[in-house]
Parts: sequence; C-alpha cells; structure tokens
Amino acid sequence: MRIGPHIQCIKIGLLLLALLAFGTIQAQEVQVPIDVQVPLFLKATRYDRNFAVKQDASGTMTIGLCYQQKLRQSVLEMEKLKEQLEQDALGYKIKVIPIAITETEDLSQRKEWEQLSVLYLTSMRGVELSKLLALAQTHAVLTVCTDPTYVSKGVSMGFDLLGGRPHFVINRGASLKEGCDFSSQLLKMASVL
Repeated sequence: MRIGPHIQCIKIGLLLLALLAFGTIQAQEVQVPIDVQVPLFLKATRYDRNFAVKQDASGTMTIGLCYQQKLRQSVLEMEKLKEQLEQDALGYKIKVIPIAITETEDLSQRKEWEQLSVLYLTSMRGVELSKLLALAQTHAVLTVCTDPTYVSKGVSMGFDLLGGRPHFVINRGASLKEGCDFSSQLLKMASVL
C-alpha cells in the first residue's frame, strides 16, 4: 500500500516535534554540572565564619537534598548530588538526607529541620519556595540550589556561568538571615545580589 504525501508530511512533522521536545528536555539541565557545583559549594562553606555552628557535635555536616519525586529532572539532580557529596567530602564528615516534597505538604512538619546544616534545592515546580526558605531561615540552615534563578528568589547560594566558567551567585540578605557570615574573600569572587 502506498503512503500519500499528506501522511508522509504528518510523519515528518511528528518526528520533528519529537526531536524538538528532546532538545527542550536537554536544555533544562543545570548550567553548571553538579560534579563542578559540589566542590565549589564545599569550598564556599569554609568562607562562612559561622559554619562550624551549623555542624553537629561530631563535626558532621547534614545536607538535605530537596527534590520532587514526580519530576524526573529533580530526581536525577538529587541522585547526582547524593553521589557527588558522598565521594567528594573535602575533609568533611557528611550525612546526606534525600527529602522528597510535594506541592501541598506542610513543610514545617518535617522532622529533618533540627539536624540540617544545609538544604540543597534541586529544580522543582509548584513548590512554595518562600515557605521553604522561611523555614530554612528559622532553623539557620544554609540554602544552596542547582538552578541559579532561585538565588534571586531568596536562596543563599547558586552557581552560574560567567564567561563560560563556573561562578558563585550569592544572595547576601538571604545568607545573613540563614546565619551565614561569608568572608569578603568569597564575596569578591561572587555575583552578590
């Protein structure tokens, strides 16, 4: 049976749409790879004069990895962060706690808050970021993100590309509210909001 030209055009159109959709999914990946972000983040904590207070009595840094189970990109980022943090501790004792959240959850009821040093946010949708950040400030938990646009929304630290190179982005007001005291040395290396 011979396929008419209209059906061939439809098949080609569907193929192009599929390729465009794949390109869109690829474009949503983090700008600075996680295996580059993690060592930068760990080094940055050494520039926080108050960071020792955020660790427990044994000197362990407990990092909550905030992600959404229903969002594949978020899950992939969380898994990569967990893997990277566990292998690249830079002399820290690190405990990683994956924290799956939903859009409707009462985040204040989470039991993890009391033990967290850091909350590392993956790419998420539909989550009330302001409530999450208010809780981080209440519990003096440093917030870091994989998506640098979150920094302008109140996350303390993220990573962007500047001239093709990884670069710190710091929300100074948010970091102070979370109990951080970053040295001028770190702030000089960063874009400060």
